[in-house]
Amino acid sequence: MAWPAWSAAALAMLALAGFATKEHWQHQWFAATLCEGSLRASDLADVLPDQRLQAGTDETDADRGRMKCRINRDERHYALAVDAYTDPEDLERQLDYGFSIPLVASFALPAGIPGLANEFGPVILQDCPDLGRDAQGRQRRLLTTVHAWGEETTPASARIAVSMANTASERLGCGAAPLPTPPAGNAPYEPPPAVPPAKAKGTVCGWLAGLTLPKSPNGAEWGVVPHTDADAPVTGCSLRDPASGKTAVSFSGWYGDWTEKPFERLLMNNVAYADDLDSGQPMMSEELGRARARCDDETVNYLAFDYPRGTDIRDRHLTGRQLRPLLNAFAKDQAKRRGCTDLELPPAEIHPKKKR
Repeated sequence: MAWPAWSAAALAMLALAGFATKEHWQHQWFAATLCEGSLRASDLADVLPDQRLQAGTDETDADRGRMKCRINRDERHYALAVDAYTDPEDLERQLDYGFSIPLVASFALPAGIPGLANEFGPVILQDCPDLGRDAQGRQRRLLTTVHAWGEETTPASARIAVSMANTASERLGCGAAPLPTPPAGNAPYEPPPAVPPAKAKGTVCGWLAGLTLPKSPNGAEWGVVPHTDADAPVTGCSLRDPASGKTAVSFSGWYGDWTEKPFERLLMNNVAYADDLDSGQPMMSEELGRARARCDDETVNYLAFDYPRGTDIRDRHLTGRQLRPLLNAFAKDQAKRRGCTDLELPPAEIHPKKKR
């Protein structure tokens, strides 16, 4: 029996409509089926590419302290990876990624969200009151990360991170208080604008307001950028080169025992020091420095890093001797703000940069 002409046309239109809306409807399907149904379709639509995607890993394992879900572009590449961990070893391994070079807390997430956004995406780190401490006496924490392929951190990816964190806290027995949902939007998060040092009071960079700073390369006044809140789990502050507008020097505080091994690796990979020196101790090199303290009975590491001015890595904004007093001032201010003790500052010796 032949189909009437109008039926064939209707089927063609329906098929075309189905093809046109396929990518839209897959966001709804992923939202309903992955990550314990914790993600919003509208947020997924903002971060996922406009193509047919595949469901990947979808795992919730309370015994192992992990939730993982993936949306894949193909069998070898993901479009979105959303992970949450409470197991201390998993958490340490995930936070250790990238510590062969100095990392910077690029900017803060919206108020009320304990985390940061760096070049890999949003990172949320929360204490877990219901999990207590691990066998080594460390506070158990919940780490939530979002990696969207080829995407900067946006309000949508931050909303995805918060949705996952709130669900994971419940499913994994963390007991952290629910986080507020960031406002909607599509534009990538940007660091706040630079301000003169004297106007940095009241921010995480307030300690710079009372210092006499070394001159910038062109003699103009430095710009100061407060990247995070003062009480974030990773704090960040930087000096911006007034000539190029680029970050010249960064200062960051990293709170928790999980920072021990990454910082040892950071120094071993970047500083040339004698074999009898301990890479776990504070020290100063030509380009970076490390100080330490104890806060809430856990280790805190403070980092200062001076970026190259151009392609020649020897041409830097400040010398190690100029950088050291700034690191010391930053560490003292952070320790005072957070009630930390046992502050250890780097000695005067400046170690050379390790040759690659």
